[in-house]
Amino acid sequence: MSTIGKPKVLRHYGVLTLVNLAAVAGVYWFDSVIAWSLLAGALLFILPHSYFTFYAFRFRGARAGGLIAQSFYRGETGKYVLTLVGFGCVFSSPIVMSLPWLCLSYLINWLVALIIAARAVRNVKL
Repeated sequence: MSTIGKPKVLRHYGVLTLVNLAAVAGVYWFDSVIAWSLLAGALLFILPHSYFTFYAFRFRGARAGGLIAQSFYRGETGKYVLTLVGFGCVFSSPIVMSLPWLCLSYLINWLVALIIAARAVRNVKL
């Protein structure tokens, strides 16, 4: 049993999901096309990155080095596949979406996750 605790990265994606859902609910009252685009962009970011996070941090400790590397590769490959399939599904969807809002939502989520990760790394005590 490892004494190293699991990072709480999935919790950050949960909070990011709730914030996005609240924003989409607020925007939906004004324009449903923008709301669907914001939701799709957020989900295109959150779902693949959550998949990667789940696999990347499954194992801990020095003895699990091989399993950790294998899990990182699996998570990264799955993240790319989920992202590509997600964009394919969005672009072939009959739901009308705004491409600029979809991309803006994806980029904003990416930036927020980057800031959260930078703050988490900065607060790590060695």
